[in-house]
Amino acid sequence: MPEVKQHPLHTISFIDLVTAKPKASTKFYTQLLALKSKDQNYNKVWSHALLHRQGKRIGIIRKLPDSLKSREIPSMWVPYISVADVNKTVARVKDLKGNVLQEPTTIRGFAQLAIVSDPEGAVLTVWKPESKMGFDLINEPGAYCWSELYFNDRDREIGFYTDLFGWKTKTMKMPNNVDYITFLKDDIEVAGAMKIQEDWGKVPPNWMVYLTVENIKVAAERVDVLKGHIEMGPIEAGDMGWFALVKDPHETYFNIMEFKSKEKAAAPEEPKRPTVKH
Repeated sequence: MPEVKQHPLHTISFIDLVTAKPKASTKFYTQLLALKSKDQNYNKVWSHALLHRQGKRIGIIRKLPDSLKSREIPSMWVPYISVADVNKTVARVKDLKGNVLQEPTTIRGFAQLAIVSDPEGAVLTVWKPESKMGFDLINEPGAYCWSELYFNDRDREIGFYTDLFGWKTKTMKMPNNVDYITFLKDDIEVAGAMKIQEDWGKVPPNWMVYLTVENIKVAAERVDVLKGHIEMGPIEAGDMGWFALVKDPHETYFNIMEFKSKEKAAAPEEPKRPTVKH
């Protein structure tokens, strides 16, 4: 298993699913991805189910916090980006016209973190974990492998992230002539990004996560058995592998990805996408 030994600053180092139905969601993802879960309670307001594979951390599932629920923000997977100073990062988010959905909070034994959104509303968590928290595995069956940002205003959104995290970008043209942007921190590919296309339907700006599976066809069949729905795919993504857009039984969207090789390749080709309602 390719274990993660360290998490460089300003990279995606963890994910969580915030959902109105954490117990049912935990059952769905553990069964779909062959993971185990462990309940962890840090204080009266923070508890979660840790998803793991053979004791290696994958991500967490927790109840949709009131700070999001009160803003009518739906259940979603949220990327965590490591920072050196959460308070300073939050102040800069405000300077850059982003929004703070949950002010910096310290969960003793876990992390200091804040939930924010970019100028168009895509939600992310900035955090400074205690000790070695975050992913233990990536790019392995059941584990995280990639994130993509979907946006409307390219200059505003890309400028927000390059300023906030010091990311650089590279752009490639996909077969449908759409620009695919890759965010980089030094030489590390952090995430992808693309403009929301008209034929996607009413898709709001959002972060979308990819979870790795061993066999995409088997996983797609398993999604149906577990009362989820394959919204698109599976679709071959060049030399990289195959992916599919999934809606879980509780209206949360994510992608599953099967790699053709053990090493993560470039970003996938982008097919026409269906309407995704959030």
